[in-house]
Amino acid sequence: MKNRFMSFVFILGLCVSFLACNKVKPLGPQSMTATINGNAWTANVYLAARNVYGSQKSLSISGSSTKGDEIYINLANFKGNGVYDLSYGGENFAKYTNTSTDHYARSGTLTISGSSVKNVQGYFEFVADSSAVVRQGTFDIIIQ
Repeated sequence: MKNRFMSFVFILGLCVSFLACNKVKPLGPQSMTATINGNAWTANVYLAARNVYGSQKSLSISGSSTKGDEIYINLANFKGNGVYDLSYGGENFAKYTNTSTDHYARSGTLTISGSSVKNVQGYFEFVADSSAVVRQGTFDIIIQ
């Protein structure tokens, strides 16, 4: 009887240890920031979403500030960590929208430095036109 009880306690201990080791850890605070035309910009609402079209995977990243301006980036053929070209006319694009005017990137890059099923993080910068130069962009967003 004592051996059965000890076996039960041992198995219960293994189960508890296993579950504690596989516990989902919090990802930390989300963020999206940039410098636009030399002015600091911070999103208070953000979204990252993956989509699958056949064998092609896309990734969309967006953020909006309290003023209502937005940065939106779309990678048409997302392959994980790496550097993606945001130049005008390519398969990827970025835009900055303020007062309902869209400023599409003419040149720029997005670097994915960390990517998992749950979140994506990285850096970006692009030049849309003389009224929208986006530099020092960073993001760490939970994927919806």
